[in-house]
Amino acid sequence: MHKWYVLFKQITVVDIVDLILVTYIIYKVFFLLRKTKAFNVLWGIAILGAFYYIARIANLWTLEFLLRYFFSVLPLGIIVIFQSEIRDALAMFAQPSLRYSLTKKSFLDESIDEIVKASFFLAKKSTGALIVLERNDSLRQYIETGIKVEANVSFYLLVAIFNPKSPLHDGAVIIRGDRIVSASSFLPLSQSSSLPTELGTRHRAAIGITEETDAVVVVVSEERETVSLAVRGALEENLDIHSLRNHLLNLLTIDKKDDKR
Repeated sequence: MHKWYVLFKQITVVDIVDLILVTYIIYKVFFLLRKTKAFNVLWGIAILGAFYYIARIANLWTLEFLLRYFFSVLPLGIIVIFQSEIRDALAMFAQPSLRYSLTKKSFLDESIDEIVKASFFLAKKSTGALIVLERNDSLRQYIETGIKVEANVSFYLLVAIFNPKSPLHDGAVIIRGDRIVSASSFLPLSQSSSLPTELGTRHRAAIGITEETDAVVVVVSEERETVSLAVRGALEENLDIHSLRNHLLNLLTIDKKDDKR
């Protein structure tokens, strides 16, 4: 008991601040990577670290030598593998409240109205569309697969992008805040075996991105001329104008605290 008392007595305010900062950084890095492929890579590195520790204890010299060499070049490999995640992390630490501010306030009624009008116009014209709305999880890696746009959300621009004669109509439009940031972006397809077989590539892509991130996706079916909404790996089909608008308002202006429930 006396030893514990002496130990705690030596702890200073600086030590407490140091511990809080380290904990905060670890939490932020975990939050950033938790839904990316980089998280699986980190698990692999952790497993190799455990093998290295076992190799040292068991005197497995060849395995220890190979793993020691691997870990000597690992820092450079991490920079190459995680370059996009590192950029996101630096941006997040520089402006920790910016993404939430954009998510909550920048989706004004006008922007949502433009998205809704364009979606149902395209549906009536039997034109397919895939519109991804970024929330808290960064979509940078998907944005980089497309063509940079950087323009205000507008009915006419969305209709022009998804016009079958447009070179940008294939793939998805990604919207951040009240800006269209990219077009013709590629999304991961859902591999879920429980999805109906009649769902096409566009709907599977919408579900796929919402399985990996907290994005919201509006899907327009060119065959059925319907509008659907994908969120959290689920698809709500055959929405009308009022339902879509209300869903988008609720999902894009919801408090962080409520969204995690």
